[in-house]
Amino acid sequence: MRHLVVITALVIALLTGCSPEPEETNLLVPLGFSSPPSNLVKIPSHATNLEIRIKGPSRLIKQASQEDLSYLVDLYTDLALDPAGNASTIDPGIYSIPVMEERIPLHPRLAITAVTPSFITVQLERKLTKRLPVHVPYTGKPAPGYTALDAATDPMVVEVIGAESAIGSLAWIKTKPVDISNARENFKKNIPLDLGFSATIKTSTAMVVATVPIVETIVTQTFEEMPIATKNSRPKTTILPTTMEIKVKGPRNTLKKSGFKEQFRVYIDLEGLAPGVYVRRAVIELPVGLILADTRPELFTVTIE
Repeated sequence: MRHLVVITALVIALLTGCSPEPEETNLLVPLGFSSPPSNLVKIPSHATNLEIRIKGPSRLIKQASQEDLSYLVDLYTDLALDPAGNASTIDPGIYSIPVMEERIPLHPRLAITAVTPSFITVQLERKLTKRLPVHVPYTGKPAPGYTALDAATDPMVVEVIGAESAIGSLAWIKTKPVDISNARENFKKNIPLDLGFSATIKTSTAMVVATVPIVETIVTQTFEEMPIATKNSRPKTTILPTTMEIKVKGPRNTLKKSGFKEQFRVYIDLEGLAPGVYVRRAVIELPVGLILADTRPELFTVTIE
C-alpha cells in the first residue's frame, strides 16, 4: 500500500509539471564586427563586451557559461541603406546600433532578461592611404668629437592605411628610438615602427633596417698670427705684413691635438725673382683632413733688394 502512495505522488508531480526553480546569472559576451565598408575605418571603443542576464535550467546555464559566446555586429546589415549595397551607402559618423537578442547564440530554453548596453556605439571615419618617409629618432649622444647624421632606412617609404584623424596630418612615420650612446662608427639595426596608434592604422611593413652614419664632428677654427716664411729667397728680402690669419674646417678631435699648429706650412716662393717690389699670395699647405675656409690678408708685399 505504501509503494502505491509513492508511485501516485510521482505521477501527480509529473502531471502537474513540478520542476526545479530556474536559475539566473550574468555573462560577458565579447563584441565582434564584420563587413566594414571598404572606404571607412572603425575607430576602437571602450565597449568590448555585452553583459547579459539569463534565466533557465541550471544545467543549461552552466553549459552557456562554458561556451565561447560572441555577439557579431554586421555593419552592412545594421547601417547600410541597402544591406546588399556598396560602401557608398554608409557615410562617416557615429552610429548607435540596437542589440538584437536573437543574435546571441543561446539554447532556446534560456531566456535573456537584461542586456547592457542595449545600444552599441560605432564610430566610422574615412580611410586614407599615404606613402610616408621613415624618420629614425635617437637617444643618447655619440662619443666626444663625433656626430650622428640622419639615418637612412630600408625601405625609405612605408605605405600607411588608416583613419583620416590618425594619419591625415602625418608628414612622416617614425621608428622606435635608436640608442647612439658613445658610437664612433656607422652601424645598422633592425628597428620596429613606432605605431602608438596601431589600432587604427596598418602599414606595409612593421620593421625597417636603419643605417646610422656616425662621422667626426666638423668645426671651424681660426689660427692667428701665422708667420710667413720664404722659399728660394735672397738675403735681403722683406714681406709685409709678416703674419696672416688662417681659418680652417676639420674634425674637432684633430684640431684639438697638441702641437697641431706646427704642421701648417705657410710661405711665399721667390724663385726667379730679381730685386724689386712684388705683390704675391702665400702658399698654404694644411695637414690631411683640413679644408681652408678663409685667409687674411690675401696679398703680401715682397721687397727684394
